[in-house]
Amino acid sequence: MTRNKRFAIVAALLLVFALALAACGSPAPEQEEAPAPAPAEPADTPEPADTGDAGGVQLADYPRDGTSVRDGDPESQGAPQSPEPVIVPCPAGFEGQQWDLKANEQGFPDMPMLKFERDAFEHIKARTNGQVDIVLYDSSTLVPFEAQFASVSQGTCDITIYLANFQEGTQPLANLFQLPFSTETWDTKTMTKIYRNYIFSNDVFAQENDKANVEWISIWAFAPTIIETSKTAVRSPADMKGQTIICSNLQVPYLEEMGASGVVQGIADYYTSLEKGVASGIITHIPITHEFKMTDVLKYHTFMSDSDYAGIGCQIQGFLANKTVWESIPPEYQAVIKEELWWSADAQAYNNDNMIQTGIKYMDEIGNERIHLTAEEAQPFYDASQVSVDEWFRQATSIGGLDQDQAQSLYDGFIDAIVNKKM
Repeated sequence: MTRNKRFAIVAALLLVFALALAACGSPAPEQEEAPAPAPAEPADTPEPADTGDAGGVQLADYPRDGTSVRDGDPESQGAPQSPEPVIVPCPAGFEGQQWDLKANEQGFPDMPMLKFERDAFEHIKARTNGQVDIVLYDSSTLVPFEAQFASVSQGTCDITIYLANFQEGTQPLANLFQLPFSTETWDTKTMTKIYRNYIFSNDVFAQENDKANVEWISIWAFAPTIIETSKTAVRSPADMKGQTIICSNLQVPYLEEMGASGVVQGIADYYTSLEKGVASGIITHIPITHEFKMTDVLKYHTFMSDSDYAGIGCQIQGFLANKTVWESIPPEYQAVIKEELWWSADAQAYNNDNMIQTGIKYMDEIGNERIHLTAEEAQPFYDASQVSVDEWFRQATSIGGLDQDQAQSLYDGFIDAIVNKKM
């Protein structure tokens, strides 16, 4: 083979090789290779194990930080995250069944409490394959305040928010949680743990609910309640004389003992009553005072010690379900409902403690007066509470079915749980 022919063959092979490389996407000589795309930022929360579609909700989008946090409520920052977003398989024998339930709330839509609750109900729908769909009605649009307990007991409402025995006579034993105390209170998270432990350690509360065909499916404590007034600073029971104070039912005899009048109202009426002078004060907790702008009409705020959490009592709230409706739901789905609603309760307790500090800061900014009593100054208020304790004993024995010794044991255990922080 001649030299020229060999050269031509080699040149042809080189040309074929170059064309093959070009077809495979090799960069041309003299050209820089394009940089690789930057890696995606890591997600804030772990990827859910199940990202299937449940009732039209994608668990991959499950907002474990809660609506309040995403909406920027400063007091909710750092609140406990909701449970892991795991879909529960449909329990055997319940295929094709649907629970379209209505839940009543007296709070307003933009309150952090309701934002957490809405998250919980959305998560319940997702985790139960869309079979449990609970619609939240706020602002008492489903059930009037005064009919909350009766509506859920009689089955005209499936689930309702409820303050233990705020309607007199409905829960005479649980009315214990409305008493003005003879001892100091703690922060909201601590009181919530104390109350839960105490309630579920004493069967009498479940038995009382059974008789009324209701069941607690979540429980949390309010922030401790303090005395707040619009015209007169309260440093002693004598300062209460002649005042009309918004309160709960077992605080009425307590106020009367000090020469004041008590009036029980729904939360929606608080501000108007105070602004128009129908009431001259209120026994409630700072988060409500602050959220409902009542700090602008209430100028004096009385605490039972130098602690920001030292109130005269601490109420409980939670969701009550109609027992017949509740027992129609399989245990697997009941567990999901409780897990989500107990998370929203924990998040609310966290928010309340932060809201106390926000409310106090605002009181100081607008020139309101905070009165922190000494132990000696607080004692007459504790002494006055005995009339309400006596009324609770009367109800517990005449309506609640306890004898005197049983009532005494229940009350003593309650005070001991608070004093010694039994959680």
